[in-house]
Amino acid sequence: MPWQKDGPCTCRPWTPGSGGWSTLRCPETRGWPHGARGLAGTGTWWWSRPPGPGARGRTGGLRPAAPRAVELEEAARALRLQVERTASRRVHRYFELLQEWNRKVDLVSPAPAETLWRAHVLDSLLLLSMAAPPVRSRIADVGSGGGLPGLVWACVREDLQVVLVEPRRKRVAFLERAVAELGVRNAEVASLRVEQLAEDPTYRGTFDVAVARAVAPPEEVLQRAGALLKPSGRLLVPVGPAQAVRPPFLELRRKIPWEVSRERRVAVLSV
Repeated sequence: MPWQKDGPCTCRPWTPGSGGWSTLRCPETRGWPHGARGLAGTGTWWWSRPPGPGARGRTGGLRPAAPRAVELEEAARALRLQVERTASRRVHRYFELLQEWNRKVDLVSPAPAETLWRAHVLDSLLLLSMAAPPVRSRIADVGSGGGLPGLVWACVREDLQVVLVEPRRKRVAFLERAVAELGVRNAEVASLRVEQLAEDPTYRGTFDVAVARAVAPPEEVLQRAGALLKPSGRLLVPVGPAQAVRPPFLELRRKIPWEVSRERRVAVLSV
């Protein structure tokens, strides 16, 4: 089966079920193989399954998936996660909202769209694979900001119950708008500091997993958010390449499939 394009091409054919990675370049364009999805400037590509009969226009009854939604599904397969097409489209719409609001509200640091997509959305997917929360887990996203990673998790895993903890008013407004527009029924926004939430008996000691991305060092997060966790709960704090992970935390590492020779590090504590 050839790469999807108009006209002849000598690109290597897509292999059904491969879901693999390659550094192949098209000999005609000296760029991306036709039909491939990739990360600009890295020389790394992944195949996208050619659309079936139901995705060839209005007569098929299905709306073609946006390119980033397809990329998300391919990344999920590389991480051994299952992401439905409706969920990937919802995440894609979330990313559009994030970009729109980021022009007027400080949600994430300004960057090109591809950088934001990889550094925040795909990274949230990677963190989900590392957290591996059991079915119907209750998740606290501490300092959620723009909904990262909690809102992405809620979109991808409808069985999870996710509380987006964020005290800053403008970011809360974005989260409430995103949850409503995306129709994410398994996410709620808690407009409180995490210390205040931990004092509420409705939330204290009720979470299976708490995650704090780009909030504070692991020891500080534990002090502020530890009371949210059940006796068998886990706290996950992503850390930078040079940041030390000290007891009682353990270090979890995972290779980043779409980045060459890079790993994601997370400090993990089971209480």
